[in-house]
Amino acid sequence: MSRNNKLVSLILPNFNSEKFIHLFLNRLFSNTTYANFELIIIDDGSNDNSLSKIKNYLEKKELVIDKIKIIENKHEGICSALQKGYKVAKGSYICRLDSDAFINTKNWVEIMLSFIDLDEKIGIVSPKVIYPTGKIQFMGGIFDKFGLKHIGNRENADKYNKILEVDAGIGCMMFFRKSLLEKVDVDLNYNPVYMEDIDFSLTARKVNKKIFVLPSIEVIHYTGKYRYLLENKNNFFFADIFPYWFLNIVENFYTKYFYNFKKNPILYKNRLYWKKKWGFDFYNPNLDLFIKQNNELSWRFDKKRLNRGRKIIKKFLIKYG
Repeated sequence: MSRNNKLVSLILPNFNSEKFIHLFLNRLFSNTTYANFELIIIDDGSNDNSLSKIKNYLEKKELVIDKIKIIENKHEGICSALQKGYKVAKGSYICRLDSDAFINTKNWVEIMLSFIDLDEKIGIVSPKVIYPTGKIQFMGGIFDKFGLKHIGNRENADKYNKILEVDAGIGCMMFFRKSLLEKVDVDLNYNPVYMEDIDFSLTARKVNKKIFVLPSIEVIHYTGKYRYLLENKNNFFFADIFPYWFLNIVENFYTKYFYNFKKNPILYKNRLYWKKKWGFDFYNPNLDLFIKQNNELSWRFDKKRLNRGRKIIKKFLIKYG
């Protein structure tokens, strides 16, 4: 793995995570073997006991205080929290984390560094993201005619073991050089949440950076409906018994033709803003706009750009196996 020993800044926004933040921190510190890191926790105006739980956890563990910074902020949203964290980060590399996404792989920082240092064209690296049920949530995102397709969604995790180039990474873990922030920043218009990670990914591609998913790094994401598993592991969801391809068809069809976005005002606002900024509907994109781009947004439709990504993957496999 990489011999790089530069500082890595881990950025963790926190909002009302008292029920599981100690579990996240346990996984983070037990699986982070890379020594030269700092952890920056930005509390986004939590109104539960998560902030005090974080402080108590760190105090009991007697963790090196100069490695950890806690920023207390009023509630503005994840975009503002991330931006504040990025501004104070001292590392040459940054990794965005989410408190409900538990790292499940040792040496994960070393693996990320080994890959991203291969080529300056690499902009963002994300992991294989798994539901607690063992099914995949996200092996990267690709835009098709229905919107952003979550590669591998609800398939068995062991089915996807190859490095993939993708349109977009996922916000629960994004690893990138700090220098990327000179050209790409978090768009505060997406506050408090939704779509900001995909916007960040496409903006990175627009400035000619590539995005990859490394399946050797696994993150278990207790997102949305799966958070109940942190308290009760005997339940299951009816949706989990259906094959992924059937659920994807139903979900995409429903979202495109029947879902009332106005019932979710934040998502509705961000969908309208996305369309204004990018020129296409997030859930019904015009792929011609990708094809016509003279940058990495068109990578899937440009043989030269596509082959460049394949060469990067091949180089990593030859060097590290």
